[in-house]
Amino acid sequence: MSLIRTATLIGLVALSAGCNRERPLEGERVALRAPWGGSDGVQANRAQPISLPAQSANASWTQRQGTPGARPSHPALSANPQLIWSTTIGTGDTRRGRLTTDPVVADGRVYTLDAAARVQATSTAGAVLWSTDLTAPRDRGTSASGGSLAVSGGRVYVTSAYAFLAALDAATGAEIWRVDFDAPLTGSPAVNGNNVYVTAIDSSMWSLNAATGRIDWTLPGTPALTTVARGSAPAIAGDAVIFPTQAGELTAVRRSNGGRMWTTVAAGRRTGAALASIPALTGDPVIDGNRLYAANQSGRVFAIDVRSGETLWTSPEGANDPVWPVGGSVFLVSDQNRLMRLDASDGSLIWAQDLPLYTSDRVRRRLAIYPQNGPVLAGGKLWVASGDGVLRGFDPVSGNTVAEIPIPGGAASSPIVAGGVMYILTREGNLLAYR
Repeated sequence: MSLIRTATLIGLVALSAGCNRERPLEGERVALRAPWGGSDGVQANRAQPISLPAQSANASWTQRQGTPGARPSHPALSANPQLIWSTTIGTGDTRRGRLTTDPVVADGRVYTLDAAARVQATSTAGAVLWSTDLTAPRDRGTSASGGSLAVSGGRVYVTSAYAFLAALDAATGAEIWRVDFDAPLTGSPAVNGNNVYVTAIDSSMWSLNAATGRIDWTLPGTPALTTVARGSAPAIAGDAVIFPTQAGELTAVRRSNGGRMWTTVAAGRRTGAALASIPALTGDPVIDGNRLYAANQSGRVFAIDVRSGETLWTSPEGANDPVWPVGGSVFLVSDQNRLMRLDASDGSLIWAQDLPLYTSDRVRRRLAIYPQNGPVLAGGKLWVASGDGVLRGFDPVSGNTVAEIPIPGGAASSPIVAGGVMYILTREGNLLAYR
């Protein structure tokens, strides 16, 4: 009897559901969230004239381009550079480690850091000159992605996710000194005069003597709940050094005594994006005149007065690499893989060009995106090195693609240019030279 009642009840429920089935509403469906990537809803591009500085034959590229004098404004490069040699630097991208370091060049040597803490010097002709494994005995068998390089005064300075800063002899690779920290150093060192400046992932800020490694001063910062493997480099403007942190702060400190001058919170995020919960400043601070430009990866670019720390304007875009300010414009690769040109006076958009985004066209397999590295202005073009295996050159005026050159293995670093040659690291751990 109970089975009959149960069957009857199920039948009545099914009948009721069938009678009350909702009919879909007619009309266009509009997404509640903006699409990730693409140029939907963006204003029409403008081919606005720009006055670029003349190309110059720079012999070196010694550190990240945030500090005036360390960044060549417009390196000379041929109109259509071609691959001239390729040399392995050690370990490339693996499941346990990632290449996160751009090469640096000085005195006819290209310095690289692989995914296993090995520093290598390669001649500008492609010959390996020396190689040094900086992994401490206690860290053997472990992995830690992150770290960077700077070269100055015949020394190579190396930060590491293994929580140390080391100075090597640039000619031989011999270790001169090493300082251990309580937190990993994933951002690039900034070297100026007798000092080297670094930021740890716990947002602490440090000034060390470049000759001895002795700590001159240190300041605490606001710890971050989340961190990224590739940190940013401090930028130097006169007696001020501006530190970016994983907590999304920019702090200006007086170099002479460690006195704090100002702190600005780089607030802003892209609505509806999970990455927006990570506030780290990934677009290194870049100083141009009295302005500092910086970006986070969660959807904001900032223009800040270097003297006061006042925010002059913001743009609702993010960036993982330093922006490139030149000729009254600011160029960047956004967090949505779009090469963009902004007006430096107010941050308004001049043009934007889509770059390859998802590694798969199938919607259900859109789990990863291609890394886009750059931009770098050289030879009259903006260059972006992509993880999809293409080096692309763009017209700064219109944003149109004007060159496409293969990158065997796909790019793992931003391009750098020295001596009329462009150098790029690949995800397979190879250093490529284009001329």
